This record gives sequence, structure tokens and C-alpha cells, in this order.
Amino acid sequence: SWLIVDGKTILGLAASDQIRPEAPKALDELHEMGVQVVVLTGDNQGAASSLHQRLGKGRLDDIYHSLKPEDKVY
Repeated sequence: SWLIVDGKTILGLAASDQIRPEAPKALDELHEMGVQVVVLTGDNQGAASSLHQRLGKGRLDDIYHSLKPEDKVY
């Protein structure tokens, strides 16, 4: 999010969701069972890439970003 006053950027703010501690292990177990793990998010590309990195590459088979709610059907 950005705070812009009179056309000048005053403040930039970024927030990210916390990853639950058990999430990486759960994703690994899903892969061991042959489940494809895909994330569909309305977040922008930067936030989606951050999530991918924080989870650890290889835990997600794919990630789609900048989606509208009606686009989140896989």
C-alpha cells in the first residue's frame, strides 16, 4: 500500500501473511501422496513470489497471482 499526498509518495507499506509452522511439512506430505499443490491468490506477483520463497521452492507445483475471486477455480 502507498500513501501519496499531492502526487508525492509519502509512505510505502507491505504486509505478508504468516506461514503456519506446520505448513511446510503438510505440503511435503501432500507431495508424497502424489497431490499437486497449486496456490491461487489475488495478491500481486511480488507477494506471490515471496510466499513461494518462504515456503521453499519445490513445495508448490504452481502459483497464480493477481486473480479476481471468480478466477480462482482451478
